Amino acid sequence: MTYSTIRLSLFAMLAASPVLAQAPAMPGMKPGMAQEMPMSANHTEMMRQMEVMNKAMMGAPMTGNPDQDLVSMMLPHHQGAIDMARIYLRDGKDPEIRRMAQKIITDQEREIREFKAWQAKHPMPAR
Repeated sequence: MTYSTIRLSLFAMLAASPVLAQAPAMPGMKPGMAQEMPMSANHTEMMRQMEVMNKAMMGAPMTGNPDQDLVSMMLPHHQGAIDMARIYLRDGKDPEIRRMAQKIITDQEREIREFKAWQAKHPMPAR
């Protein structure tokens, strides 16, 4: 997959998100109804974090090398997962989901360290 294809795919997903947000979430819901429902602070912060992650992924440096490009995009993706899990842990109550959120943090932090170690051994080419 080329750099242009990856960027175009991500752009298409982001561009479609407002359209999808207007689609009925459940049978009987009218477009836009979801926006009228009150959102918790947790939900609002989670959505804000998702935007931060998406912007960071879109801004990740691309080289055309699939190895470099995957690592470059996965770093902000993993950090976004960590940040969202931490947001959840402030208010989430379900013990099983809390364990899963903690596992996300532990696993993704480890993988970020592994990605960074790989990057140190395989620096991006100078532009």
